[in-house]
Amino acid sequence: MGWVEFGARLWQAALPASASLWRGLILLIQRDVWTDATRAVRAPHRQRLLLTIAGNKFNSKNRRAFLDTCRYDEVDKQAEKEMTMKPRPFRFGVLCEQMDTQRAWVDKARQIEESGYATLLIRDHFVRDPFGDQFAPLVALMAAAGATTRLRVGTLVLDNDYRHPVLLAKEAATLDVLSHGRFELGLGAGWAKHEYEQAGLPFDAPGVRVSRLEEALQVLKGLWAPGPLTFWGTHYTIDHLEGFPKPVQQPHPPLLVGARGKRMLALAGRQASSIGFLMGDYSTGVAVDDPLQRVGAAVAEKIAWVRQAAGARFEDLELSMVLTAVRREDQHRAAAELAAERGWSSIATEQLLEMPSVLIGSVEQMVERLYQRRERYGFSYYIVADQSMHALAPVVAQLAGKA
Repeated sequence: MGWVEFGARLWQAALPASASLWRGLILLIQRDVWTDATRAVRAPHRQRLLLTIAGNKFNSKNRRAFLDTCRYDEVDKQAEKEMTMKPRPFRFGVLCEQMDTQRAWVDKARQIEESGYATLLIRDHFVRDPFGDQFAPLVALMAAAGATTRLRVGTLVLDNDYRHPVLLAKEAATLDVLSHGRFELGLGAGWAKHEYEQAGLPFDAPGVRVSRLEEALQVLKGLWAPGPLTFWGTHYTIDHLEGFPKPVQQPHPPLLVGARGKRMLALAGRQASSIGFLMGDYSTGVAVDDPLQRVGAAVAEKIAWVRQAAGARFEDLELSMVLTAVRREDQHRAAAELAAERGWSSIATEQLLEMPSVLIGSVEQMVERLYQRRERYGFSYYIVADQSMHALAPVVAQLAGKA
């Protein structure tokens, strides 16, 4: 019987429980911590996490939160035993959310390049809420590429439902050619129900959208490959079509798939070059930000799903996420302010500081945390909103390209 089952049974049997029972359980867990520490000295955080459970979670009245934490910890430990990826060099991108004039756009692209960032990225939306007005992504990226020399340009992410893959394959390959091989395609299944409705587009069930994305990825790769493509699927039919132009980057431009759920993460593990781990829940067509889905153990569970689906190609995958970066000396106060701003009342400050998608502290603290997180989870590609690009620039200067 594993610790999760043991803890759950004891919880059921001992309500209310005597203090001696709880002391005994804590001792057992601490003994297990010691055993784990001797077996896996490269993962000292396990000891801290389990002691936190022993010290805090047993005093909680939230039984469900206790059981969820145990489940996530078990998954977290198993995932870490399996994750032996060779560290990839760090790289950083800027997700542009503020845009208005041609001059400002060109200036921003050059600033991003000069600051040492690897990529300039743009979203794909028709409506203003919740990210502000957006340029047409592929046209804007061509302008940014034309104004720079080294900066890579990409989408985070295009909605697959907004473009037929034959059209997208042609436009993406053209952008890759005209940018001298600096384009990266990020693609997702789509999620914003209100945007579909305002644009008069059908908003299909999640399973249908994911299936359509899976076929679109096959069509894209087929049209970028040598020779004509014939493809017969549920959603797309291609009859002996030759893609032109062929992209500069071979076999194709890097493909990032934005994913959160198990099926999407598995698809990304099989098909993508990079995986953009989404921290929000978009399954209902409305963004829901649950902080418990951002904690390290929940993220480790998602990585385990990717590894299972990817198999041997897992070692070649780049793991990415959008980062909330706050450069402050008083990291605990900054964390408390961030929690209040986002309404995250269900988590402690220390849990927030350890979230893989949140980076708070001095430059030195930020650098140390990113090294630790790459070792623990495998993330090497971090993206920040343009409002935070200057705050993170000193960290980028120290880490960009570092293995």
